[in-house]
Amino acid sequence: MFLRATAAAISSALAACGDPAGPTAEAGQSPYTLALVGDPDLTLHPGERRNLEVLLAGEDQGPIANALVHFGFQQGEPAGGSLEAEEVATDGSGIAAARFLAGARPAAGPFHVVVTAPGLRAGPVTFRLSVVALRRTLAIVPTPATRVSADGASATTLIGVSSSVGLKVRELDADTGAPIAGDTISFTLPPVANARWSAGVSRAATAQTGAGGKAQVFLVATPAAEGPWQVTAQSIAGGPPVLFNVTVQAAGSCSANAQCAPGQVCTGDPPRCADDGGSGCADPRNPCPPGFACAGGSLETEEVATDGSGIAAARFLAGARPAAGPFHVVVTAPGLRAGPVTFRLSVVALRRTLAIVPTPATRVSADGASATTLIGVSSSVGLKVRELDSDTGAPIAGDTISFTLPPVANARWSAGVSRAATAQTGAGGKAQVFLVATPAAEGPWQVTAQSITGGPPVLFNVTVQAAGSCSANAQCAPGQVCTGVPP
Repeated sequence: MFLRATAAAISSALAACGDPAGPTAEAGQSPYTLALVGDPDLTLHPGERRNLEVLLAGEDQGPIANALVHFGFQQGEPAGGSLEAEEVATDGSGIAAARFLAGARPAAGPFHVVVTAPGLRAGPVTFRLSVVALRRTLAIVPTPATRVSADGASATTLIGVSSSVGLKVRELDADTGAPIAGDTISFTLPPVANARWSAGVSRAATAQTGAGGKAQVFLVATPAAEGPWQVTAQSIAGGPPVLFNVTVQAAGSCSANAQCAPGQVCTGDPPRCADDGGSGCADPRNPCPPGFACAGGSLETEEVATDGSGIAAARFLAGARPAAGPFHVVVTAPGLRAGPVTFRLSVVALRRTLAIVPTPATRVSADGASATTLIGVSSSVGLKVRELDSDTGAPIAGDTISFTLPPVANARWSAGVSRAATAQTGAGGKAQVFLVATPAAEGPWQVTAQSITGGPPVLFNVTVQAAGSCSANAQCAPGQVCTGVPP
């Protein structure tokens, strides 16, 4: 994780919290400002490293490069934590970063890292750090065969006789929400179950979490209906378990499309296989309807050997244009007389969904399409969004997001003088720009954020608050928090 700061106006924000403002610039000099890049309140675990970043800017010059910034501990015991460097020069974007290494044990309480710009008389800014023991949260991931409760702690899974189903979970850090990779999850069958795991004969199967925190095992049903009974999944390192309530359904029923023949889907109540009106393209049992053609998709290979876990994988490459409707890939095991299974694929045009990411200064609506952002005079704030694929929910990386100020706004972007600022989405689909306020209160007015390739915009309703107020802890001096109504 990274701790960052933006350069716009923390000194006056400190005054807003009731402490004396930092010294003013000498006559003829433009004032300088430090601002945090990212969240001011950070939670780490023992042994974790985190970058603390700030932005230094001048009122007229914008970001200040090659200036020395000092990072130091204050207010609280870091419990063996350390900064790899205390004196850091800003880069060409005005950013200075110091890496913090948490100690080997949790800290007794929060402590502060205070950042100053010696000689420039910019007001200090403060990171408030907490080092806590790792707490794991396990949640079941929904699939076509698994319906999950609202809290993710339990689910109902339906599987047809003589078929298989994947049981999938995701493990997150309970304090930061980050996925936990490389952990081992154990899935345990009850003694009454006749079903077995795809690998091994033990009642327990294990799987490691990947980069996204997900782990999956495959359950294979016998030819007889059974259940319901519970499969328990839990990290071998501890933490609360989750429960799959599994029922193996009798012949003639289905729980997922893969259990149906080509050209059919699992539908109805009780669920049965029925024609979906789509096409299997080259499959003579389910030809394209009149007036349609296959969309040019291809399999890189059609004959694949199973690996040591019994898994066979074939890579599908979608065509250059959307398909007219769903089509199917049918999988068989020639000579083994295993029943076929079917993937039902849809190739659709990319649809983008942009949502505002909450921060201490930004309160977001339930749908993520609008937010209220409060910023102190002569300070700065990060405006952050996340872009997802509307159909798959996957983050979209490498897209350019434009953030536009209205003509009435006197605030400006940390880099550049244009009304519009742009930022590229990262691997997680997130993009952020920094807004710098002038010494005068103003607003509310709206900042519009939108992908330059199209899609619905999102709106930040921004208010620059007068001196004597605050909107986040980072605008307060060490040992203080932003509280009260008005804050």
